[in-house]
Amino acid sequence: MEAKDLDLTREDSAFVNEQAAKVVMQLQEWFNARRDHLTGIAQHDAEVIKIGDKEIDDPEFISGFRFGLKFAMHFFGEMPISIDDGD
Repeated sequence: MEAKDLDLTREDSAFVNEQAAKVVMQLQEWFNARRDHLTGIAQHDAEVIKIGDKEIDDPEFISGFRFGLKFAMHFFGEMPISIDDGD
């Protein structure tokens, strides 16, 4: 089956096997780690930030950078998939 053949109609719940549940849980851990890392960057009050090899000390740039991260994180919100034990 190719990706173009998948039915992507929204589902509110579904039953999945253990392997699929593990993949979802790993994805949740990955997502949460990235979200937490970006949140930490956005909340940090350093006067200099390093992006790659470049150090930036322009207060306006840093303020805009932090605002952009916070704005993006607002729209990402929580992971849109979760695993329940089915009880």
